[in-house]
Amino acid sequence: CLMQYKKYSLRKACQVLLQQELKEVKGDIGFIAVDARGNICMEFNAERMHRGYMVEGKTFTAVYQK
Repeated sequence: CLMQYKKYSLRKACQVLLQQELKEVKGDIGFIAVDARGNICMEFNAERMHRGYMVEGKTFTAVYQK
């Protein structure tokens, strides 16, 4: 809804979701979002989150924030 009705980018929508909408949730939160164009956003509030994806045969993996 944030992307469609407020015209947010995928990244901005994910940041708003994590920092505002889910701020009351206790514990660590992390998610990977993909939009209709294949753009990827990974947001989390924990020290680390295991994550990865592949684009055009190239892989990306990470555990900690960069």
